[in-house]
Amino acid sequence: MFSLIISGIIGLYRKKIGEGAVGLIRKGLGSCLTVLVLAILLMATVLPFRGKADPTSDYQLTILFTHDLHSHFDPYRVVNDQGQVELRGGLARLARIIEREKAANPGRVLVVDGGDFSMGTLIHTLYMTEAAELRLLGKMGYDVMTLGNHDLEFDTPALAAMLNAAMESGDPLPRLVAANLKVKPERAQLGGLEAALESFPVEPYTVIDKDGIRIGVFGLFGRSATRDSIWDEHIQVEDQITTASKMVKQLREEEKVDLVVCLSHGGTQAKGDSEDEILALQVPGIDFIVSGHSHTTLTRPIIKGNTIIGSAGCFGSYLGILRLDCPPGKPPALVSYQLEEVSGELTPVPAIAAEIDRYKRMVDRQFLADSGYTYDQVLAESDYSLESYDSMQENGVESGLGDLIADSLRAAVEKAEGAKGDYLHLAVAPVGEIRASLTAGNLEVDDVFQVLPLGQGADKSMGYPLVSCYLTGKEIKNCLETQSTLAPLSSKYSVQVSGVKFEYNPNRVPFDRVYNLRISTPEGGYEPIQPDRLYRVSASYLTMAMLSKMGDISHGIITATPKDKTGQPITDLTKAVIDADPNRPGVQELKEWRALADYLAAQPDLDGDGIADLPAKYRQPEGRYQAVPSWNPFNLFREATRITWGLVTGLLLVMGLTFLVVRGIIRRLRDRSRAAGV
Repeated sequence: MFSLIISGIIGLYRKKIGEGAVGLIRKGLGSCLTVLVLAILLMATVLPFRGKADPTSDYQLTILFTHDLHSHFDPYRVVNDQGQVELRGGLARLARIIEREKAANPGRVLVVDGGDFSMGTLIHTLYMTEAAELRLLGKMGYDVMTLGNHDLEFDTPALAAMLNAAMESGDPLPRLVAANLKVKPERAQLGGLEAALESFPVEPYTVIDKDGIRIGVFGLFGRSATRDSIWDEHIQVEDQITTASKMVKQLREEEKVDLVVCLSHGGTQAKGDSEDEILALQVPGIDFIVSGHSHTTLTRPIIKGNTIIGSAGCFGSYLGILRLDCPPGKPPALVSYQLEEVSGELTPVPAIAAEIDRYKRMVDRQFLADSGYTYDQVLAESDYSLESYDSMQENGVESGLGDLIADSLRAAVEKAEGAKGDYLHLAVAPVGEIRASLTAGNLEVDDVFQVLPLGQGADKSMGYPLVSCYLTGKEIKNCLETQSTLAPLSSKYSVQVSGVKFEYNPNRVPFDRVYNLRISTPEGGYEPIQPDRLYRVSASYLTMAMLSKMGDISHGIITATPKDKTGQPITDLTKAVIDADPNRPGVQELKEWRALADYLAAQPDLDGDGIADLPAKYRQPEGRYQAVPSWNPFNLFREATRITWGLVTGLLLVMGLTFLVVRGIIRRLRDRSRAAGV
């Protein structure tokens, strides 16, 4: 078509201006055509995805969706493609889009969230007392939400307290759905969770009528979310596919809904069929899946059969907008799908902004008062931005931010214990626990908390405490093998370290790739690690607790058991928590976020403005470990363990047996041939 148009235009010009100029015109039009094609391709990436349905239908339904908000009430700082720091998200801005969409399609807008609405900023410290997330989202007009693994990360009594606080507030609240989360029967009367779930209520599904369109919505807790959780003994997760099939059947046959929506905290991934894609294929009766947990940003929906899968990223950077045509008695049809950026150009809704400010002042009074910090207090400043959160999720390697965090954990333990403490050889911080980065400019308390916001301690205060234990040199190598073998598969397994240096060869046998492992000494140097010697290690409570899952992840190939200084296994990690102030009665838990905050505040003021400066050494990774790909036989077997030698022995046995079997077959065939000849 384009070639015909170009030919026609050239023909007209040939008649008017002659052949001499035709060549120039052809070149010019060719360039214009190239630009036009590029422009069309660019527009295809930014314009909404449109289906075949009539966008002017009288039966159009709009579904607005988010997931993985992680308590990000305020806009948060990121570095854009031009290297500039900008603000993204913010629930007061997001509320403006919701208002606009509801005004454009009155009575036909459903607002939903796919879980992990909490755990990520200082706001979540109000989780148990104020239920700030549920209450604010309710005021913004959310209809239905589900629970993610981080919404359950505090503990069972905390979840019950949050639900009770939400109900007692009297504020408008979204409905909560969770079809495959159950309280174990033997634990039903403990912690008050079952009573809170029934009172709220948290139900398997709900049915909402939007101007005559009946919508069935159910929540699903995914397999990946289950693996990433540290469970107490109260909750069990039932099979996702079986549960979803049951929900669809009940909604279709008993509730007679026009549309089935699944709020799945399962996720999508870049390679292979993801958890929610498998769900769509195995349970084809779902019309739309909001896919949370993986923080995926899908600018175009995934279509599996008749199921649409949408994902809007994390922290409220985007609001997903799905428009469907839902005529009575007919399957819903896709009209359009888009992600709208929650940008600085949007005017915040004043009432929501005022609520956010009110909650921030509550944080100062209820959580930060004992620390001496305030929500927006400046701890330090930086003239550069550290690696972005997104880049760390995409690349499981050492980072300047990781070095900073690991150094801060080690320094905090040494400061708390003073000269009386035993030497700390190593501190570890997995990327999976790092939830944000630090950008150029002022580094405020909430910015720092966002980097390490997860969990709570045995003292019921927010933030995982630091734990100290002893591991053998062999077990430390096992732990570091997650960097060599698991981190390339998922960056959350990447380890950031202080006090150890090593290399690994990606071409070697999995879980036996680390070599040249050296560990710090009290004299300030490094020495080769001894397999059977005990070394003192510090990490967060979460990291230490996850050691018990290492055997499952590696299929029993590698293991590590936290021990005390005498080598006896530690059965209760709360007994190994670092005491931030030994001079006070009881244990003052040393929180990992506080370790980072104190470390930043203690840096020297280099420019004399009264504010600590982030040292230049964290501008890039120090080189504490590196991958050294090699097929050199020496490097393939250097410092190899029983894992490699066992595999080599097995291969040699297989080859030997194969040789013997083949030789036996050949000999038998030869004997038969001779017999036949005779």
